[in-house]
Amino acid sequence: MTRVLIADDEEAPREQLRAALARVWPAAQVMASAVNGVDAWDAFLEHEPEVCFLDIRMPGLSGIDVAQRIGTQAQIVFATAYGDHALAAFDAGAVDYLMKPVDDERLAQAVQRVQARLRPAAPPVVHGAPATPDAAAPRGFIVRSLDVVERIGNRLPDPAVLFLLLMVSAWLISWALSGVSFGEIDPRSGKPIAIRNLLSGESLTAFMASMVGTFTSFPPLGVVLVAMLGLGVAEHTGFISAVLRAAMAVTPRALLTPALIAVGILSHVAVDAGYVLVIPLGAVIFHAAGRHPLAGIAAAFAGVSGGFSATLGVPSSLDPLLAGLTQTAAQLVDPAVVINPLNNFYFTTASAGVVILLGWALTDLVIEPRLRGTPVDGDPSALPSQDPLRP
Repeated sequence: MTRVLIADDEEAPREQLRAALARVWPAAQVMASAVNGVDAWDAFLEHEPEVCFLDIRMPGLSGIDVAQRIGTQAQIVFATAYGDHALAAFDAGAVDYLMKPVDDERLAQAVQRVQARLRPAAPPVVHGAPATPDAAAPRGFIVRSLDVVERIGNRLPDPAVLFLLLMVSAWLISWALSGVSFGEIDPRSGKPIAIRNLLSGESLTAFMASMVGTFTSFPPLGVVLVAMLGLGVAEHTGFISAVLRAAMAVTPRALLTPALIAVGILSHVAVDAGYVLVIPLGAVIFHAAGRHPLAGIAAAFAGVSGGFSATLGVPSSLDPLLAGLTQTAAQLVDPAVVINPLNNFYFTTASAGVVILLGWALTDLVIEPRLRGTPVDGDPSALPSQDPLRP
């Protein structure tokens, strides 16, 4: 049996193609049907079909996008109502391009072409090794595990929605546990810990009335705002951008990944500048070095986001933020304690080494090998360049 995936955002063409395949290719087993590009990619990762019949225009990801992600891991046949995407389809590695509604005779021709490619053939051998560099690598346990992570990640809602869901969950948990008695003692009051129902009228009123005050009285807010004013001037004048680009320009090729992650960590000096500057810069640098730009984006994102609270010996605007959180926790035990803004400096500095080593290993050993069959979207010549610094 040949495993098949069908992806089309309209039900009638999906069922018509499924029925036609049953008549023309009885040995084909439709493993899954997808209604959009994201579901099609998830279904491919889950079922690993050998042949994919894709529509061109679908929500989320287009059929072209899905085909480019699949690469050489499966045979691609496009079935669409639009005839003006044929060139892009064959550039994406399509075996055939069918117009909807698909008739049995035309489908049979496409099936013959697919079967010809699926038929095993003896590969040419050079010095005892098969010359098939583009063949799909075996999908081991780690690869399949990463596929599961990717499928789950694709289905997560927007971060703002996640925050809202977690807040509602906290309210519901407080309501459910508000009647439970605990024997543990609250060090602030010396009384047993009691859970307050956040859904009570009193709690909801206090929440709404104190919302602005809670924000303005947040301990690190003043220090962070002052720091951001100075950093904003430095970023607007191009000073921070120049420093980051100069650091990457002198980096040896072998240390490109850890250096990019380190620059991502250092970008926290400018608070959120790393998301705007370092991540696209990572794609440019990796492309210039002959590596996949998506791997550069992943490495830069690991440094900027994964190491957001780490530092490399340089105090940042996050230090007073973390100190405010530490001081609030410490005052549960001693209300008079005052924490130095650099209280977490040694911990965050040591954390940078862990982030760099993990990001380096994952980028070079896991992420970049998975991207070998993924083509770069658009015209590579249109990618931004890393212009040299001039006085």
